[in-house]
Amino acid sequence: MLAQRLKALEDDGVILRRGEAGGAAYHLTPAGEELRPIVDALGHWARKWIDRDYRSYELDPAVLMWTLRRHVLAVRFPPGRTSLHFQLDGAPPRRRYWWLVVQRHEEVDVCITDPGYPVAVTVTAKPRTLVDLLLEDAELGDVLRRGLLVVEGERELVRRFETLFDFEGGARSFTGGAGHDGRIAGGQPVEHE
Repeated sequence: MLAQRLKALEDDGVILRRGEAGGAAYHLTPAGEELRPIVDALGHWARKWIDRDYRSYELDPAVLMWTLRRHVLAVRFPPGRTSLHFQLDGAPPRRRYWWLVVQRHEEVDVCITDPGYPVAVTVTAKPRTLVDLLLEDAELGDVLRRGLLVVEGERELVRRFETLFDFEGGARSFTGGAGHDGRIAGGQPVEHE
């Protein structure tokens, strides 16, 4: 379904698909850039006026993980490749396990199958908990203290976990924040054989 939506947006001249190392990336065209404030305004309107909780089918793990990758502060990770394993409690079995592969100064990879790298940190949480962090309805420190998000793995990364993500500011923009470079989450999660 995501591929069909992206193709329709590309056909309508809203986004441009570019092949890049590791897959495809989608960028806003000038027409898409003109839509950015409208999409942001609709998102803010919905957050203000729609007074109901998300339904479980609205918490799509793929969208969640693609959004989460934008909040990774890759420069704060150790040199080399770092693999983070996410276990989404309550998500459908085939979409419960995800990996983020982080390298300084590179795009963060989202994988739906094990990429085969040693896992440095395992994060366990319900999708709703991560959505609350992304929408700034919860604070990471509080979620960790309450045990709603559990982080296990290499001692130094676990100790510094709160510094590895930025959950402030970017979520206020539904299209990627003020410092956004025009790139939008697109393509498909990487599957490894």
